[in-house]
Amino acid sequence: MIETEKNGKSIAMSSEVCSKLDELYGTYRNKLKPLIFVVENNIGKFPVQVLIEIRSYQDHIANCFLAEKNEMDCLKELNKANGHLQRAIADCYKTLMQIYYPDEIAKFYKDYLHVDLGVVNDGLFRPELKRLENIAKEKSNLAKKNEFNANGEISCTDFEDAVLAYRNVIIHINDHSRGLENAAKHAKRSIWRDWKFALVSGIIGAILSTGTLLIIQNWDAIIKLFS
Repeated sequence: MIETEKNGKSIAMSSEVCSKLDELYGTYRNKLKPLIFVVENNIGKFPVQVLIEIRSYQDHIANCFLAEKNEMDCLKELNKANGHLQRAIADCYKTLMQIYYPDEIAKFYKDYLHVDLGVVNDGLFRPELKRLENIAKEKSNLAKKNEFNANGEISCTDFEDAVLAYRNVIIHINDHSRGLENAAKHAKRSIWRDWKFALVSGIIGAILSTGTLLIIQNWDAIIKLFS
């Protein structure tokens, strides 16, 4: 038993209650806080739903320090606090799984819309990218399906697996940044070459349609202009 103050009265808290408190604050420090940092750093704002869960989590812990609460009451309050803590963790994972990583992947495809990804890493980049994407989507769907366990409690394990799977997609993209950059340069050169070809073809068409074939004498100058 551990002596503590409740409303000015010295009341003994059982070792079980103290152990549960240590566990809750350990999860908060070691799991939730790092996740909040990741979400804030990538999304740029603190998730409101997480803040609501943290407030409820703290309220239930505070209720344990009311004088009229006995050990059983405290344990019930701490179990409720743990439920809010787990939901806060799950909300962080959901934000990353449903918003941040899908947006990052969509942005990648938009940036490389006109780039042939099939040439990156000798053709190995795109198949592996698709494989990792499919794994991430499958794990995401599984997490949504298994959000609550048999007891109706939220489960974070599948959400964490899904986030890690999406993270692997981003890592794969970043690991091939040099190859992607080269492919993008090649695509730009190809677009410029096609544009020059179309322009020269247009000039030829204009020359032929006007009948001024004598301009062919200046053909070398035209070629130099677009070479």
